[in-house]
Amino acid sequence: MRPDYVGGVILNVLSFLSPRPPPDYDRGFVEEVRASRYAPVRNRRVEWVILGCWIAIAAKYTAIVWLVDHYHMGFDPLWVNAPTVVFALICTAVYYFRE
Repeated sequence: MRPDYVGGVILNVLSFLSPRPPPDYDRGFVEEVRASRYAPVRNRRVEWVILGCWIAIAAKYTAIVWLVDHYHMGFDPLWVNAPTVVFALICTAVYYFRE
C-alpha cells in the first residue's frame, strides 16, 4: 500500500466515526447583526462604593505605615500597600474608562 492511500483511509474512517451535523445545521447561522454605540451610564451608587473603598484603602494605608513603624517590623510597608493601591487603580480605571 502507498503511504498517501493509508492516510486517506484513516481520514475517511475518522470522518465516518465522527458525528454528523444535524439536518437543520445551516439554519443556525446568524443572518443579521445590528449594533449601536451607546454611552455607558454612570451609576451614582457604584461611584459612592468606589469612593468608600478608596477611603478604606487610605485608612488601611495609614494603619499599615503606623504599625510597621511602631512595632519596628523588618519590611517596607509598601510591600503591603502597593498591591492594594495598584489593584484599586486598575479597578477604578476599568470602571471609568469602559466603553
